Amino acid sequence: MPRLWRAALVLGVLLGVVPVAALASTFRITLKDGTEIVGTIRDFDEGFYTIATARAERRAAVTDLKSIEPIVVTNTTARLDAQSLPALPEFTISTTGARTVTGRILSFEEGSYDVMTRAGIVSVPVSTVRGMQLAWVERQPVAARPGKPLVAGTVRLAGADAATILYLPAIIDAYSGAGGGRDPLWSRGPQSFMRTFSATGEGGKFIGQLRTSDAASAVKALADRQTDIAVMGRRMLPSEVELLGAKGLGPMLSPQQEVELAPSGIAIVVHPSNTVKSLRRDEIAGIFSGKIRNWSEVGGSSRRIQVFVPQKGSGLRDIFQSEILGGQPLQGTAENISSDAEMSDTVSIDAAAIGFVDYAAVGNATAIAVEDSCGRPVVPTEFNIQTREYAFGTQLYLYVPSKPSPTTRALVTFASSDFGQQALKHAGLPNALPMLRPAEEPALPAPLTQRWPVGGGSVSREIDQFVANASRVSVSIRFVDGIKLAADANDEINRLAAYIKGLQRPPRLVLLGFSDMEGDLASAVRLSERRARVIERRLKTLGIAAEQAFGLGPMRPIACDGPARVRNRRVEAWLM
Repeated sequence: MPRLWRAALVLGVLLGVVPVAALASTFRITLKDGTEIVGTIRDFDEGFYTIATARAERRAAVTDLKSIEPIVVTNTTARLDAQSLPALPEFTISTTGARTVTGRILSFEEGSYDVMTRAGIVSVPVSTVRGMQLAWVERQPVAARPGKPLVAGTVRLAGADAATILYLPAIIDAYSGAGGGRDPLWSRGPQSFMRTFSATGEGGKFIGQLRTSDAASAVKALADRQTDIAVMGRRMLPSEVELLGAKGLGPMLSPQQEVELAPSGIAIVVHPSNTVKSLRRDEIAGIFSGKIRNWSEVGGSSRRIQVFVPQKGSGLRDIFQSEILGGQPLQGTAENISSDAEMSDTVSIDAAAIGFVDYAAVGNATAIAVEDSCGRPVVPTEFNIQTREYAFGTQLYLYVPSKPSPTTRALVTFASSDFGQQALKHAGLPNALPMLRPAEEPALPAPLTQRWPVGGGSVSREIDQFVANASRVSVSIRFVDGIKLAADANDEINRLAAYIKGLQRPPRLVLLGFSDMEGDLASAVRLSERRARVIERRLKTLGIAAEQAFGLGPMRPIACDGPARVRNRRVEAWLM
């Protein structure tokens, strides 16, 4: 008890005191329903264009290729050559007669496209166009620090949809840039789920081949030596670990072979007009298992729920079914969707729809809040995912053989480094780098019900006041039991130290230790303070001094019921 009051006293003393990088060409695109979108084409994947408009990015399926019209071209000169328009995307246009033209679309006049190819300007009549797809996009260069030279060779990567479409291209771009890669080029393979990157380094050519596949297929490809890296949105199953071990690929769960790429989460997505803004875990399970079939049953309008799910074999689907549905089957009438991109687009045009995607692929749909076990609605945001307060958090993993090639090892090492995480941050993707809670994102409230000691309510009010006047860093340094640190704690501590050293002026750092709600209160408070002191000493060895480090025991839990309560065994970092 005295420790709680001392914590309150310390808090009282402390309290006293986008725009998107546009390509150089703008297009007017007329959709099937007559809607016009004016913007720059950023990407084309699995039949969907990503279009950066003045306000935001839009994703749209364009069925009539004649509806894509260039309306503004900048950076042109009187004498055009292949180097004069470095930021324009290149398209591959297939025409009648099996002819293909690859280049940058300069203009559209009198029924013809003028295309700058490497051989010069070619005029392509619209009437002859049979197909058009983005050949590659020259991305905005990542301001990566010079790193080790690019290691020549080929790396084959297979796995999760979101990873191969969003995360890995950002990593590879940055790896090439940091390693001095010249002539970087993305191109599409013979099938829509394949893409290839190439660049030339000091030692020769680097090639990265990405193949989108489900988790089970990625494991099989690794076992058959058909891929060098398996990318998974879930941890490898014991049966998969056993299979790969028997194939001579080593202990797959060792730190050298299992690499955490980035934290993410399963976002439950609905149509933007849906009046249901949050759901409990049991309501989500009821909807996807078929026990709840109308939106009125969860506080919405009287409308039959249209359920969409990822196709079988998806790592995201595996996690959802095992951890959220508890192993029970998905409802039989649910429609299978082949990719996150298609899921987002499908849900965003159906007012009765619900589905789930990787957090980074929400797109035009709306991600709703999920009520945690303490009864708080938590929206999936990058901050809430990093702090593990969003209940449906996930992790992207890279798996490699015990004896990977030098090229494979170099790429994996870069991906998990701070440089690799900076590349994800630059691309607007979830990453492991610490951040402050954004000013527009409100702090999560304390749980409405918890086991307060006598007079504990006043301590709670002091804590609430502290939270309102301080800024939390997104690290959550976890403990397995007692004062034994979790496996990822050292990385969290090192990144916290690096983050604080990178600030313009030294902040006032406060470390708050917490425990779960088991045992007597006095013991829980003492244990939580010991945890805070452990982190204080570790940071001191890294040159970071905390102004205060104390324990709050079971106060402000982030999980109130079931096995998830172990997430309460943590230390948080707050800046004044």
